[in-house]
Amino acid sequence: MQQAQLKIEAAAKSLQQGHPTREGLGPLYHLAGLLGQRLWFYNKTKNYSHKLKINSPSCIGCGVCVRLCPMQNLSIVNQKAEQHNKCTMCYRCISHCPQQAITLLGNKLYEQCTLEKYL
Repeated sequence: MQQAQLKIEAAAKSLQQGHPTREGLGPLYHLAGLLGQRLWFYNKTKNYSHKLKINSPSCIGCGVCVRLCPMQNLSIVNQKAEQHNKCTMCYRCISHCPQQAITLLGNKLYEQCTLEKYL
């Protein structure tokens, strides 16, 4: 735990100085991500895809969620976000929606977690 904490602190300090860590960006990490998150977890989470909820009255159609979604699950239709049942629960759209209009397993968003919150 102490080693992990030191590694996190070093990475945060490096990021604050404008030098993000490069660990995890190599070809082996990309392959692990493909096999792990995209293929294996997709089968585990496909039953949750329909639970992604977009509160249409709150959505302003800014497109932040569309740009961040690695699965191309979201699109803007009639100036509102729509989902296409391909969610892998990465929470990027939920954590970055400026209107807090997107939730996954409930009807209300209680907290948005982004890296910047901890720097």
